[in-house]
Amino acid sequence: MGVLVQVPRKSDKKTDPHEGLALGEKPTLKTISRLSGLAVPTVSRALNDAPDIGAETKIRVRRIASEIGYVPNRAGVRLRTGRTNVIGLVLGAEVNMMNHTAQLMTSLTRTLRDTPYHVVVSPRLPDEELLRPIRYLVENRAADGIIFNATEPNDPRVEYLLQRRFPFATHGRDNLAHLHPYFDYDNKAFGNVAIR
Repeated sequence: MGVLVQVPRKSDKKTDPHEGLALGEKPTLKTISRLSGLAVPTVSRALNDAPDIGAETKIRVRRIASEIGYVPNRAGVRLRTGRTNVIGLVLGAEVNMMNHTAQLMTSLTRTLRDTPYHVVVSPRLPDEELLRPIRYLVENRAADGIIFNATEPNDPRVEYLLQRRFPFATHGRDNLAHLHPYFDYDNKAFGNVAIR
């Protein structure tokens, strides 16, 4: 006597009625296409704010994307655009700098929260060559830009990045600060306030 086993057909997949996804299905452009009734290229263009896509279509596509938890495939974006949507944050890992480091990371991630960018932190250990984490990010194209702190007057990281025309900013000034973006405290102004 045999045993009857029922094999589920594709159409028998259970779906989450709130999301329109098969259980375990990763949301993709095809998923949004299926749920919206639009072609995949139209969905992609709507998500990328293409000027030839109507406002209502963009709103509908973004609503569906948000509801199902769609996140762009970073590998696909990188292949298509050459961009990583990563900002490399290279920070000294000295213990006495940790509170400053946490504040810098928090401020930067808050600023980037509503952008396609996210932050990847690369610590630079006290006994490590200054250029090592910078070279890694640049040579592996692991970031679209770099921010680093604890600059030195003649900082080799600044020279390296300027020579390669790689986007960067520093937290602190160096002797070439007139050639690149930086953020620093105005110690002269602080001094004037303190003596008043």
